[in-house]
Amino acid sequence: MNQIAVEMPETIYNEYFDKLGNDIKYPLAIFVDAFNSVDVFCYSMQHVSLTQAAAVLRLLLEQTTILWILAEHPNFLPKFVEHYKFRKEINNLSRSKQIDVISEKYNIPNNPHALTYLDYGWIDYGGDIRCGEDAMIIYAGFDDINSWRKKFLDKLTHTSLTTTDLLGETGDFPIANNFIRIAAKLFDYLCVSFHKMTNFDFAFNDIDLFHDDFRKNYELFLADLKE
Repeated sequence: MNQIAVEMPETIYNEYFDKLGNDIKYPLAIFVDAFNSVDVFCYSMQHVSLTQAAAVLRLLLEQTTILWILAEHPNFLPKFVEHYKFRKEINNLSRSKQIDVISEKYNIPNNPHALTYLDYGWIDYGGDIRCGEDAMIIYAGFDDINSWRKKFLDKLTHTSLTTTDLLGETGDFPIANNFIRIAAKLFDYLCVSFHKMTNFDFAFNDIDLFHDDFRKNYELFLADLKE
């Protein structure tokens, strides 16, 4: 994971950022941040900084969710870009003024849900589902990770838990394997999303780091957890 993550920002900027059209730059910029998140996660885990790892993992969950949805539903991209640009445009306004202008632009009730709509309303759920972070994560199929987000990742991020709380009975941080499993699953989806958008095969110096390295190690890791 770390080896690929380190390579990707430069690859994205050099090979894709100015070559695939203006709208695609928005998800490409998130890809850069997401691969940097993977890099920081790996560093945090190496130093047993589980609180920091949890915060980055929570960020990676949202980044990967957005990118997976855009890769699966490229027709959502124009609306995603529209919401993204409008969010930046009104960023310096007060909260109440932001609610007013969002409500006017999108013809939605003038209440705090307007801010949530700007963040997540670019997704077409195909039904009357209130948008939000939970709805977006579940829509992407990450229900299992979402439960971990609420139980551990949110609490560690908001200091309701600390790394010390996760020591375990023998001091070996048993939760660490779960963090790695979550990160590996998100990384898998992240790379597949990037391939869907760009056809990039994750080969560096003629070595397929995704299929021949990451996927094989990921399968071995999951097999070890089952034993």
